[in-house]
Amino acid sequence: MFNWQHEPESFESGRQGTIYKCWSPQYDDGKKKYVMKKFKKNKSNTTFIKEVDMQRCAAEVGVAPPIIDFYIGGTDKTKGDHSYIVMEKLDQTIFNIIRSQGKLTDDQWKELIKLYEKLDSINVIHNDANPMNVMMKFGPTPRFLLLDYGMSKRGHGNMHISYPLLRARLLREEERISSSSR
Repeated sequence: MFNWQHEPESFESGRQGTIYKCWSPQYDDGKKKYVMKKFKKNKSNTTFIKEVDMQRCAAEVGVAPPIIDFYIGGTDKTKGDHSYIVMEKLDQTIFNIIRSQGKLTDDQWKELIKLYEKLDSINVIHNDANPMNVMMKFGPTPRFLLLDYGMSKRGHGNMHISYPLLRARLLREEERISSSSR
């Protein structure tokens, strides 16, 4: 475990926690950017460990950002430290991609399908088909990655459960952006 510090201002707040830009004097080489997902104190250790495990499995097949570090804090609402996961900062939300392009390309839709197929191949159902959980990493080859494995579970079914929901939500977003630009 490294000593991680985070910005006072968050990137995003959600039901389970908050995302911050972070760094560690012992780990950071100054070249990569990291984020910390700091969980609310009432998240159980069992649920937290499951989320870490599912994200690690997804990262091994290139579907999620790798976990750099994590810490299991207290589970009591009034005491104990927050549990957190540190991972590499991704570059852009899928919403920003849609806003800039107007809609996703056929290749981008195929890439999203491949993400869910890869999850099925390792027996992980993502179970949170929220467009906020889809980010792009530019790097040498731009690619989408899935975030937030808190609702995930072991099994198959992404192509019948998660992907159709995500597709419907993204198509609604494309239509909303298209109609607002007319």
